[in-house]
Amino acid sequence: LGDEWDLVHLRTVLYVGLALEGSAAFIMFFFDDNKSLDEDEEIQQASSGPNASGDPNDAPEKVDEEIAATATSDEGGIQPTEEEEDCDDALQKRRKLIPIILCLQSCVFALGSGMTVKFFPLFFKEEVGMSPSQVQIIYVLVPITMVLFSGVGEKISSTGFGRVQTMILLNSLGVSCLFAMVFAKKYLDSHPLILVPVYVLRTALMNSTYPLNESILMDFVPKNERARWKSLDSVVSFGWCGSAALGGWLTDKYDYTFTFLITAIIQSVGVFCFFALVPLVPRKEQELANAADPSADDVVEGGTGR
Repeated sequence: LGDEWDLVHLRTVLYVGLALEGSAAFIMFFFDDNKSLDEDEEIQQASSGPNASGDPNDAPEKVDEEIAATATSDEGGIQPTEEEEDCDDALQKRRKLIPIILCLQSCVFALGSGMTVKFFPLFFKEEVGMSPSQVQIIYVLVPITMVLFSGVGEKISSTGFGRVQTMILLNSLGVSCLFAMVFAKKYLDSHPLILVPVYVLRTALMNSTYPLNESILMDFVPKNERARWKSLDSVVSFGWCGSAALGGWLTDKYDYTFTFLITAIIQSVGVFCFFALVPLVPRKEQELANAADPSADDVVEGGTGR
């Protein structure tokens, strides 16, 4: 087909795409909630560490060691003061704000992204002068790069840098790439071989933090409330579509670059929303497990874990 398309071929491509979407949706029917972990099991897995034995025959021994460790801690350990307990209670109450902050941040990002995402192909075609096939090559590279960078994000956060800190870092770099596309427009438009990597890198960075975002949501939302918070994604999608109309109006009235600038500013606000999570989300997931189960740390030190 190359760069020449007609309605017959476009219709065929759409049908194939819809058929693939239907196949993916059908697979979802095979998910079984009964096979998901309970909250107690999640805490036990997080506290047991990667070297913990999965042999059920070891269970009695682990329980005995846990009881012994807890008893030792109660007898000879330092008991938390009333002031420390009040601080812990206040922290737990503040942590209930985490899903609200994440939802607000997602809405801000959706508002900014919706203004430009649909118009990047037109930007490459009309402003940069790329052919349709060249534009499609870009959108083949984007998801591949996103997958690679999602792994990078998990690796960075697992070193102890922290999930929230990793999201701030990667999203800040992504927003910086969009600012570069705005303020270096003349140079980048005349050098597509530089512009395309900047755009692909920007898209990968902005989307690579989704697994970390979801893991935080799952950690701090009770299992029976997760569906409720996930259903708010539809509200975010509505905002994304609504902002696309605003982005189209801004592009017609001004130009693509002005719309990109507004998006970069809005997404910068979204990045700042993450800073509210820094004092609430532990850098390491082990700290979260210990907060939920105070005896977990004693069990690990007793030799049943790492």
